[in-house]
Amino acid sequence: MIAPCRNEEGFTSSSVGSILAGDYPADHIEVLIVDGMGDDGTRDIVRKMGDKDERIRMLDNPQKIVPSAKTIVLNYSGWHRDLIEEAKAGFGCQQCDLDEFIDKALYLNSNRQGLESVGQNARLLAEKEFDRQKLAMQVMEVIVQAGT
Repeated sequence: MIAPCRNEEGFTSSSVGSILAGDYPADHIEVLIVDGMGDDGTRDIVRKMGDKDERIRMLDNPQKIVPSAKTIVLNYSGWHRDLIEEAKAGFGCQQCDLDEFIDKALYLNSNRQGLESVGQNARLLAEKEFDRQKLAMQVMEVIVQAGT
């Protein structure tokens, strides 16, 4: 689970706690907090939680804006990964390979120009492939074909 945040002191403990308390197998979940380096106590809360539970990790987001933390890093293969990597709109890593994931997230975190480029490419990909009008037309085509 990736949780971008900035100045979320009042919600951090309960949000991360609810993620970890879910019915998903505990040995299959990790929480990566991408912190926007705010001025409240969020960072201290995450550090203390990470000291008690190794599934909780924190990365810095020096851009201090949540969208910078939302650049796509996928942990599986398939058409999503191919689409995103071909458009240079994100990175893929092997499923359950947290080290590879963290390496790629840290790279983006420390490379502002690369991060901006990936973000711009992600927006262009979304506009090109997932435009609301385009998707509506595709749905209509499926409905028409199903009716014939």
